[in-house]
Amino acid sequence: MKTRPNLVIPGFGFNITIADLFCIRGLPWLNDATMGAFCVFLITYKNNSTVTIPPAKKTPPKKPAKAEPVLVEQELQQVRNGLASRQFVLMPINLSGAHWVCLVVNGRSKKIKLQHGLEDNCG
Repeated sequence: MKTRPNLVIPGFGFNITIADLFCIRGLPWLNDATMGAFCVFLITYKNNSTVTIPPAKKTPPKKPAKAEPVLVEQELQQVRNGLASRQFVLMPINLSGAHWVCLVVNGRSKKIKLQHGLEDNCG
């Protein structure tokens, strides 16, 4: 469908529609495309260094003897580099594909806060 609200907005490097951006209003939940667009917006327009880390690998339950890391070493290094060069690092995290939260990491004080829309402040 190529009519509003399903019109694709150019310039983000991936498909995001007017309907995707509409969900930012008020208290609705944010979807993956919107969070990706937010990261692209920050790196493009906010003079900010943003690293978009792909979703964690989903691994089926196996023997507990060998656990795979959630993030690969390259992604962990990107987080370390961000913490080394900035006081605060914002990390949008999707929980089980159903809910977005944001980890606010203070690199100087070594504290992490969890922010999400269901409560004012957790963590």
